[in-house]
Amino acid sequence: MGYFRFFVRAVFTVVILIGCIYLVDIDELGSALTMAQPHYLFMTILITVLGTIIVPALLTWNALHVERLTLSLGRLVMINFAMRFYMLVLPRPVSLGMRWMRYKKAGTGYDALALMVFERIVQMLVYSFSATLLLGLSMQSLPDYGGYIWLMAAFTFLVALLGIAPFFSSLANRLLGWFVAISEQFMPRFIYRGLVKLLDAVAVFHKLTAMRVLFVVACSVAGYVLLVGASWVLMQTMNFSIPLLALAWIRSTVFLIAQIPLTVGGIGLREAGFIGLLGMYGVSEHDALAFSLLFLCMHILIGLIGVAYDGFRWLFNGSDKFVSE
Repeated sequence: MGYFRFFVRAVFTVVILIGCIYLVDIDELGSALTMAQPHYLFMTILITVLGTIIVPALLTWNALHVERLTLSLGRLVMINFAMRFYMLVLPRPVSLGMRWMRYKKAGTGYDALALMVFERIVQMLVYSFSATLLLGLSMQSLPDYGGYIWLMAAFTFLVALLGIAPFFSSLANRLLGWFVAISEQFMPRFIYRGLVKLLDAVAVFHKLTAMRVLFVVACSVAGYVLLVGASWVLMQTMNFSIPLLALAWIRSTVFLIAQIPLTVGGIGLREAGFIGLLGMYGVSEHDALAFSLLFLCMHILIGLIGVAYDGFRWLFNGSDKFVSE
C-alpha cells in the first residue's frame, strides 16, 4: 500500500512538473538557468547549508537536553545532510522511518518519535507564523485571492500552536492524555499503550529550561531568516527582483504548500507555488521555474554529501569514528 501511494505521488509529481514546463518557453528557461553566476550559487549553497542543516541540528541538540536521547551535534548534522536527499527521492514514510531509526539508536523509539514530532511542529510554527504575519502586512498589494492564502497560513499556524502545546504545557499534556484515555475503548490495546508512552515522552520536554526553549525558538527563526537570505542572494543573479518582504512570505508559503502529501518530496508543488506566487509580482513563469529548479538542484547536491557519508560508513562496517560522538 505504501509503494502504491508512492507511485501515485510520483505520477502527480511528473504531471505537475510537465504542467509547469508547459507554461514556459524552454529556450527562455535555459537562458534563465545559465544566467546564475557561480559565486552567487556558491553563496546560496553555503547559506542553505547553514539554514537547513547546521541550525536545525543546533535546535535538535538543544532539545536533547531533556536527557532522554544521546546524539552529538556532529551526528545530527550528518543525519540532516543525508535526510535532505532521502526526503526528495524516497516515499515520505520511508524517509521518516530512516530518521526515526537513527534517532532510536540513541534512546527509545517513543523518545525518537516525540523528538521528530517536536522538530516538525516547531518548524511549521515558525513558517506558518511568518507567512501569516508577512502576508497580512502585504495584503493591500495582493490580488483578491491573497486572502485565501493568508487563511491557509493562519489555519496552519493555529494547528501548529495546538500541536506544540503538550510539549510545553502540563495542562495541555494532561488534556491530551484524558482524551486518549476516554478513547481507549475505540482503539486496539497496542495503539493505546503506544500513545500513552508517546505522551510520556512528550511530557519530558517540560524539563527544558527557559534558556533552552529560547534557544530553540532562536534557532527556528534563524533557520527561516537564512532560508530567506539564501533566496535573496540567488535572486540577485536572476532576471527579476521583488521586495524582500514579498520574498519572505513567499518562501514561507511555498514551504507550507510543499508539505501537502501529494507529490514526492514536494517536487512539483514547490515549482507550481513559485510560479503562482512570484507571478503576483510580475515574475515570468520561466524565471520562477528556473529559481525553483536551482534550489532543487542545490538541495540534491547538499543531500549527496550525506549519502556519500552514509556510503563511507557502510564501507567501514558502520563505524561512527568519522563523526565525533
